[in-house]
Amino acid sequence: MGTIDLKTFIEISLGIASEDFKRMAVSYFGRWDLVQLRCANFMGCTLEERLALILLELSENFGVKDKHGTRRTLPTRHQDLIGMLACP
Repeated sequence: MGTIDLKTFIEISLGIASEDFKRMAVSYFGRWDLVQLRCANFMGCTLEERLALILLELSENFGVKDKHGTRRTLPTRHQDLIGMLACP
């Protein structure tokens, strides 16, 4: 048994540079639980259910309440949704 530094551990276990991982981690800081929740929720969901979860998440993060409900302030193309659904 031995020890290695964090930089080496990240590079061995993830196959990416430690600096790249740190940049990604900072961008997700405070939202990492949502990424894990989405992955857990997607398991066993139909395409329609996954789309509904994505639209709910977008509305929660980029929505504004008005008299008709919640409107997303972030323009979203079909191609964007397909990418979030992990569809080819």
